[in-house]
Amino acid sequence: MAVDRLETQGVEAGALPEVSVITPTLHRKVDLEKTCRSIEAQEGVFVEHIVVDGGSQDGSLEWLRDHPWSRRRIETTKAPGVYRAINHGLALAKGRWVHVLGSGDTYTSEHSLQSWLRVCGGSNLTACCVLHEKGDRVRKPRSVRSWGMYRNLCHQGWMFDRLHHSSATFDETFELAADFDLLLKLDGPSARWTHGEEVLVKYQGGGISERRALEALEERRSILRSHGRGPLERWLNELNLNRQVRKEGRAR
Repeated sequence: MAVDRLETQGVEAGALPEVSVITPTLHRKVDLEKTCRSIEAQEGVFVEHIVVDGGSQDGSLEWLRDHPWSRRRIETTKAPGVYRAINHGLALAKGRWVHVLGSGDTYTSEHSLQSWLRVCGGSNLTACCVLHEKGDRVRKPRSVRSWGMYRNLCHQGWMFDRLHHSSATFDETFELAADFDLLLKLDGPSARWTHGEEVLVKYQGGGISERRALEALEERRSILRSHGRGPLERWLNELNLNRQVRKEGRAR
């Protein structure tokens, strides 16, 4: 598919985008429109948007063609799996920071990315508060490495520095929690975190990891064990995972 050249008006020639936003999508036209509009509205930041469509038949591609944006790149792939689609986008990203924003997810204002970049400082990983679209739950990061670990972090709530973490990819052997696995990999000895208290992202919910919540929690448990974290950290995470498993079980 033809790719739009990134708009560079008002940006120094040859400059890299500050943020690459990757949106994997499949048969989500209405949700995709909402996400695209939110990204297009971002002010004060040079952003590129990479949409990776898995073969939608609901008019998504036609809408993207009819509503071009010079900072948006459109890719199509028949390879199955959301994490494979994200990795496809990662391979094309040119921005320093990478953010994964799914179809239906949005920024809370036109200044969200600008506000987020302000708190990045000298970090290579950064997190923000995320509001569930229903408005009944805020996922709020607390002091880094004492979050119980990462319990409140969904992929909509964190970004990583692509230049520092140049080999970062999502493990496609995981179906539901590869974002959790990647976060644990990135949080190594060289990780430098910042986090903000402002709600910058609205999370739509209803994705595959919520629809298959118990399976996702079990996959997270498997991932956690494979990373061989310290005994206290493993115990805290296991405690939180068990609590969530019981909660999901009661809700069914």
